[in-house]
Amino acid sequence: MVTTGALDVLASFVIMLDEFRLLQAPVFVPPCDLGQVLSCGSYRPSGAGAC
Repeated sequence: MVTTGALDVLASFVIMLDEFRLLQAPVFVPPCDLGQVLSCGSYRPSGAGAC
């Protein structure tokens, strides 16, 4: 549980940094875009990604 909790905190920190970069530069492409099959770039700016 401690390991998965630490991974969750790390993932949240990375997502927060990506959000700050996206606010600074709207053309920023998050590193989670792994091609057309797995992509979070189109999801984040949407209403569902703005939670």
